[in-house]
Amino acid sequence: MIETKILVIEDSQIFNKAVSEFLEKQGYVVTRVFNLHDAKEAHKAGDFNYIILDIILPDGEGDEFIEYLPTQKERSKVIVLTADDDVQRREYIFQMGVLDYISKMNPLNLILEDTKKLIDSVERNKSLNLLIVDDSSFVRRLLKKVLTPKKYNIKEARSAEVGLAILKSEEIHLVLLDYEMPKMNGLQMLEKMKRDPKIAKIPVLMLSGVTNPEIVSKVLKHGANDFISKPFVNEELLLKCNIQLENYLNIQDMQQKEEALQEALIKVTKMEKFKSMFLANMSHEIRTPINAILGFVDILEESEEDAKKLSYLQTIKASGDLLINLINDILDNSKIESGKLSIHREVFSLSELYNSIASLYEPMIQKKNIEFVKNIDKNVPKYLKSDLVRIKQILTNLFSNALKFTPENGKISFYLELSEDEEYVKFIVKDTGIGIDPSNHRKIFQLFTQAEETTTKNFGGTGLGLSISSKLATLLDGKIELESQLNKGASFIVYVPIINIEEEELQEIEKENKTVDGKSSFDSKVLLVEDNLTNQMYMSIILEELGISFDIAGDGYEALDAYTLNVLDPETQKYALILMDENMPNMNGSEATKHIRALEEDQELYHTPIVALTANALEGDRERFLAAGMDEYLTKPINKERLIEVFNLYL
Repeated sequence: MIETKILVIEDSQIFNKAVSEFLEKQGYVVTRVFNLHDAKEAHKAGDFNYIILDIILPDGEGDEFIEYLPTQKERSKVIVLTADDDVQRREYIFQMGVLDYISKMNPLNLILEDTKKLIDSVERNKSLNLLIVDDSSFVRRLLKKVLTPKKYNIKEARSAEVGLAILKSEEIHLVLLDYEMPKMNGLQMLEKMKRDPKIAKIPVLMLSGVTNPEIVSKVLKHGANDFISKPFVNEELLLKCNIQLENYLNIQDMQQKEEALQEALIKVTKMEKFKSMFLANMSHEIRTPINAILGFVDILEESEEDAKKLSYLQTIKASGDLLINLINDILDNSKIESGKLSIHREVFSLSELYNSIASLYEPMIQKKNIEFVKNIDKNVPKYLKSDLVRIKQILTNLFSNALKFTPENGKISFYLELSEDEEYVKFIVKDTGIGIDPSNHRKIFQLFTQAEETTTKNFGGTGLGLSISSKLATLLDGKIELESQLNKGASFIVYVPIINIEEEELQEIEKENKTVDGKSSFDSKVLLVEDNLTNQMYMSIILEELGISFDIAGDGYEALDAYTLNVLDPETQKYALILMDENMPNMNGSEATKHIRALEEDQELYHTPIVALTANALEGDRERFLAAGMDEYLTKPINKERLIEVFNLYL
């Protein structure tokens, strides 16, 4: 294994020690010096991969050391670490070709984390290919000068025609495309890229000396990911390149995980030994990014006034919900097969359940120009005692099928009735779709099966929904009946047994219904423990909207430090709640919770509520977190209404 060597040039003994020890823990070989003279001597004696340089040194300035370095390649190894925030000096140092500029004005833990991320990104960049398409050799040289220190592999094309040829023959991760070029301009090249499925998803940054809003709008509408005006600002260019590459790599990573999930479904029956571990990991890994995606879509949706953009956001949200539903179906099938799926019966309003399902699907039904017929029989009871979540899951699957198989101008009906023997409530979902031949009625309730081989090809789907729904109905002590003929629509009837409700339970539900909605603004402080930066950003927005002040910890160790400082400082506002992620580096959420509870007991401190906020959503996870000392458990993707309920309870 090749060693990564780093030279740390810093006159502060404490700061030098902190940076050096942090880097050594990451596995780097560190050489420490404290002045300009020793820095030059160390550089002569060794070949370093990175140089961390303070600008203000006792025997000179860092600028002098940068100028001392003989080549641009050597200068591109330098990470400037300084308390000097002069903008002109910062730009001058960047012009010298350094790798980056990190301010000491930030807290030490952020400085160390930023340094690690920078080095990690540069190491990653060695495998990334950037294509510059510009007819100006001068502009290409300028772009290369800015991008080369970041260790990207730079490809060049002086025309759109050559650029397209490179894209089709080599793997490219980002295109920097000039708008004004002879023969074929940047917009025309972009259009050709978007028509080719092999290169259509490669992110494109359009560069132009013309900043006319109409041109910018046209470029973005044609598929460019962002726009940079010339002359460009170095830091803006680097930041936008990094953002687009991160997004592109994350999307590729998600696609790979989804493909891996689909492949695993084929083998799942032959891999019983590994199935539980695989499903748990995939659930967590997919739920974590989906949480951020759906969260930010909700935020954008609230403020978006453009109808077209709003429809795009709703499409993204619907696709994310479908992915989550697919994951839930897969997990539930695994639990059912292993006998671990539990039914949690509660008392709920039948009309509220009916209306929530109807209001969820009514917009989609109307969008497809389908007639929607609804009716609740007056004889059905006001309340039902059953598993509300599982009934919703069954009805969601049935409505999704009805919507998928019913053509435009068709009809979908949703009825709520009492069975003839008055022992069951019947949920009926009826459509005028393609129908099912009677010979296939039993077949469609089997796992991964659809009525005809052409169904998947024409309509899509995994064949999981009806199988899961049938099994869930059985677990509820009910059943699903099917009435259908080919080309004459289908009617699914879900029977849920009526269970006697105790007087105390009725009083409790009536009391809850009379309770005024909880407040949506809180004057409290919480600790958010979350290692995923995107989820940190999303949760920060939610907390700010609710008027909650907060601190952020990136792992269990940071959470312990933050909690200890907070609870022992007599002048600071105390944490009213801790939102604790589970899967984190260094120390996970359960371990951190146990340490906090031990500290509370040892020091006789007040009990701080801790709520698990995690992508771990398998059977037994809730019990595991509560056993570790947590007070409540919320899963990702985060349900904002449920989150506010928890805040109302504890804040």
